Order: sequence, then structure tokens, then C-alpha cells
Amino acid sequence: MKGELWLRRLTGIIRSKVKVPVLPGDDVSEAPLHGEKFASDRLLEHAKYIAHTQEAGGFERIFFQSLLIQLTGNKEILERTHDEFTQALKTDKTLLPSSTEWLLDNYYIVSGQLRQVRQDLSRGFYKLLPKLKSGPLRGYPRVYAMALELISHTDSLEDYKTLVDFVNSYQTVAALSSAELWAVPIMLRMVLLDNLRRIMQEAASTLKKRQAANLWANRFVRHKASEKQASRLIGQMFETQSPDQVFLVWLLRGLRDRGPDVVPVIRWLELYLVQEDINLEEVIKAQNQLQATNRVTTGNIVNSLRLLSSLDWTEFFESTSLVERILRQDPS
Repeated sequence: MKGELWLRRLTGIIRSKVKVPVLPGDDVSEAPLHGEKFASDRLLEHAKYIAHTQEAGGFERIFFQSLLIQLTGNKEILERTHDEFTQALKTDKTLLPSSTEWLLDNYYIVSGQLRQVRQDLSRGFYKLLPKLKSGPLRGYPRVYAMALELISHTDSLEDYKTLVDFVNSYQTVAALSSAELWAVPIMLRMVLLDNLRRIMQEAASTLKKRQAANLWANRFVRHKASEKQASRLIGQMFETQSPDQVFLVWLLRGLRDRGPDVVPVIRWLELYLVQEDINLEEVIKAQNQLQATNRVTTGNIVNSLRLLSSLDWTEFFESTSLVERILRQDPS
């Protein structure tokens, strides 16, 4: 009973001082692009649907700088997270989320694609692209929004045929300009790299929580805390470390099988989980599912970036250009 009273008091202190953060990815605007994966027929119907809903208007350049800022920001974050993961690999590989292996093993591909986009995306070329007149991406190139839909509903693209079929299906409703067709590889790279940045930013956040949990677990072990000392240390921990579910999972994992010295700490933490109605098994299951999903998507992104660098885009243009199709039918 005394322990429960202390726990309620500590919980009240935590709630008054700390804003409990949402789990990584709960911010919808920055969550990885894990839209519903469509089968081939549904994907082609979706292409027609968005062609009906995406109304293109003028050729404003107002959002050109926004795309450059996005590209620069993605480059800086991917470089920083790559460095953080490389350092973590040297100290404790087990703390790294599984999706980071793809970035560490294929960073040369990622950096090359970042350079390619910056080289291809010129202000003059951007000016030629029709922009959307309405919707959440109003002012952005129509072809950028189209690439976003394709990536979202194929789990970061599948193959060349899927790309060609999607674009041709879109054009049964709304024809794309020649500039838009040549911009397809640029926009696909931009969306893929942005999605990779989202996943790696989420992985970096998870890594920091795992590292913090590991440090606190070691601290509890070193102090061999009695029940009274355990309560004091836990109070200090919650005043400096937000009681995030991922952190708590890894803290308890780090304390398991550490001997009787940390039993009081484990007991306090289990009481806290009950008090906050946190189901540890559900949290672990959700985290495992998230890590597995992000690992698959990261692999798809890297493979798609590799595919984009190997394609003959002249062949793509000839396969999708309505003008080229008409010219090929003219015997003269």
C-alpha cells in the first residue's frame, strides 16, 4: 500500500512536469509513407482516380525553394543519422533498429541519389511543371503528387512495369506534359529519399531511447538500490527522462536477469505500468511490427533507388509520351 501511494505521488509529479511524448511516427505529417498496398488492378484504378481529382493550373515557382529546402534537410538528416548509427554500431549493435542496416550498407547509393536530384532539379526545369490548384499539395508540381501516391501504395515502388502502367493509366484521364514525364525520375527520387529520411529519423529517435534505457539500467545495477533508494532513483529518472513506452520496454529488458539487486526497481516499474494502464506485451508487439515494417520499406527504398539509377529514361519517355505515340502512328 505504501508503495502504491508513493507511485501515485510520483505519477502526479511526472504528469505535472513532463509532457508524455507520442510514440515515433504518431505525427501523421512526418510518419513514414505506409499507405495501403494496392494490387495491380486497384493501383491502376487509383491512378485514374487521382488524375480526376488533381487539377493542374499555372506554372508558379513559389514552391521551388520549398523542395530545395526539403532536399537539403533530408540530406543533412540522413548524413547525421548515418553517423549516429555508425557510432552506435561500434559500441552496442543490439541497440540499433533493424532498418538501419540498409542505410549503413547502402549509404553510397543514397548519397549518389541525393546528388543526382540536386543536379537535375533546376529552377528553369521546375518552372515548366504544371502545379496543383487545390488540395494539401496546392502549388506543388502535379507530377510530385503523383509520385507520392505511387510510392505510398506500392511500399516504395515495385518494378519498372508498375511505374509505366501507373503513368499510362493516369494518362487515360489526364495527359502529362513532356516536362512532367522527364520529371518522373526526379520526383520519385525525392519522395523515396524523403520517406527514407522519415524512417531513419524514427530509427534515430528509437536508438536514443534505447541508449538512455541502457544507461539507466546500468546505473540501477551499479547502485544495488534498496527499495527506498530505488524510489529515489526512479524519481530522478522520470524527472530527466520522459516516461516513453519504448524507453520503459528497453529499461525493463535491460533489468531482467540482473539479479536480486534490481528487483525493487522492477517492482516499482511494473506498478507504474499498471497505474498507467500500459500493456507491456502490446507495446512490444507493436514495436516489433513497426521495426519489421520499416525494415521491409527501407529495403524497398534502397532497391528502388538502385532501379531508378539503372533505367533508360529515354525508353520510359517513349513508352509513356502520348505525343510520341501519335508520331509513331504517322507514316510520314
